[in-house]
Amino acid sequence: MLSIRLKTIAQFVDKDASVIDIGTDHAYIPIYLVQEGISKKVWATDVSENALNYAIKNIEEAGLEDVIRTKVSDGLKNIDESFDIAILAGMGTTTIKHILQSENIPETIILQSNNDLADLREFMNQLGYTLSLEKIVFENKKYYSIMKYVLGKELLTQEEVLFGKSNDLDYFMYLKAYYDKLYEKSKQQIFFEYSQILSKFIEKIQA
Repeated sequence: MLSIRLKTIAQFVDKDASVIDIGTDHAYIPIYLVQEGISKKVWATDVSENALNYAIKNIEEAGLEDVIRTKVSDGLKNIDESFDIAILAGMGTTTIKHILQSENIPETIILQSNNDLADLREFMNQLGYTLSLEKIVFENKKYYSIMKYVLGKELLTQEEVLFGKSNDLDYFMYLKAYYDKLYEKSKQQIFFEYSQILSKFIEKIQA
């Protein structure tokens, strides 16, 4: 059974879009996309041959080895085909930025980074992508931000760069409490400012 995080990522995929899942790990998303009839052309890639072997095993057990193509690749470096959507999930922002510094990135990109979300949003904005959809999921006592980007310029506010577009009340309240604690311990003004911004977000959502 697909986790909440991975299922949400899969639900961000447009119907009949061709997809490359970069850093696929166990290929859970590609298998789900094909089994649910969401995508007919899916690639599962990973920089680690060992990790990709687990993916291949799962794909074969699902009987989808003729549908899902696998390849060892450092991001898009060894990929000579084009795709509608790229998925990069479960990795850090530094790795994501490295992968997306490529000439053949798709017009739609679905991201789930484990850290530095503000840095990632700013990078994608500078890359010329619009944050069209962002959703927060809570799983295993942790919040995950899942973002869907489409090619096109947009002007993000400082607040949107810092905390996104999810409008998730529970997430914003969690973040506010987090920054309040950091400010109490350190008295660093930046944490107080973040808390104030989040207060405005929370008021707007509750209005």
